[in-house]
Amino acid sequence: SLQLHDRERINRLLLEAAYPESITPHTWNTEIRRWADYSSLFGNANFALLLSTIVAMGLYYREKKPTLAQMSETVEASLMSAGTIILITAAGGAFGGMLKIAGISEAIESAAGDAQAVSGLTFLFLAFGVATVMKVAVGSSTVAMITVSGMLAAMISNVNLGFHPVYLATAIGSGSLLGSWMNDSGFWIFAKMGRLTEAESLKSWTIMLAALAITGLITTTLLAMFFPLVGTAS
Repeated sequence: SLQLHDRERINRLLLEAAYPESITPHTWNTEIRRWADYSSLFGNANFALLLSTIVAMGLYYREKKPTLAQMSETVEASLMSAGTIILITAAGGAFGGMLKIAGISEAIESAAGDAQAVSGLTFLFLAFGVATVMKVAVGSSTVAMITVSGMLAAMISNVNLGFHPVYLATAIGSGSLLGSWMNDSGFWIFAKMGRLTEAESLKSWTIMLAALAITGLITTTLLAMFFPLVGTAS
C-alpha cells in the first residue's frame, strides 16, 4: 500500500491532469525537496544501526586493543546473540501478518457475537483476552496492540460503552504484557543480558509481566466502574 504522502501526490497529479485550466501544476523537484531526500538517508533505521555498529566496534578497539582474531570472535558472539532475537522478532511479525490476512480479527469479532449485545465492562475483558491471545501467538506487544485496537475500533463504532474509550486502550495494553515467552524479543533481551536460562527467565520475567498485566486489568476495571466519565464515550 502507498504511503499517505504518495497518495496525496498522485491525487494532485490526477487533478492537475483533469483540470489543467483551474489547477496550476505543482513543482515537485525543488532544491529543498532534493536536500530532504538526501537527509532522509540519516533517518533510515538500517543506516542508523550500521553507524551504531561501527561506533561500538571502534570503541571496543580503542579500549581493549584486541587482535583481529579477538575482534572476529567478539563480533561472531554478538551476531549469534542478536541474530536469534532478530529471527524470532521477524518470525513473530510475519506470523502476525499471516493472521491479519487470514481474517483472524473478523473471526474473533464473529465469535464474540453482536457488538450491540456486548456492553459495559465485557468489552474490557474482551480487549484484554484477545490482546493476550495475540501476544502469546505473535510474541510482539506492538503487533498485538495494533491488531486488537483496530478490531475493537470497528466493533464499538456505534456502541455506547458507558465509560471512556481510554479504558479500552489500557485493557489492551495490559493484555499485551501477558504471555511473554520464547517468541518475544524482549524475553530474549532480558535473558541474554541477565545471563539467565530460559527457565529462569520464565520464572522471573514472564511472571513479573503477568503480574503487571493482571494489575493493569484490575485497575482499569475499577476506574471504569467508579470513574467512567459517562457522556464522553460513545
